Amino acid sequence: MLSAVRADDAFGRLEDDNFIALIPRCPDARQAETIATRLLNELIQLPVLTQHAAIALAASVGGVFLPQDQ
Repeated sequence: MLSAVRADDAFGRLEDDNFIALIPRCPDARQAETIATRLLNELIQLPVLTQHAAIALAASVGGVFLPQDQ
């Protein structure tokens, strides 16, 4: 996942299957969409292999621009 964000971005796990990416100095929604697409592609690129099955992952992304969304 870290390969999908820039060096000055922050990415971490909040709990269980909830993650957050903090993207400072994101100029516009188009750049945010590009980063979100890279994150999604990283998640769904390969299945998770277990002893008995290959599990395909699904994910969704939401975004907020601050202070514009306050």
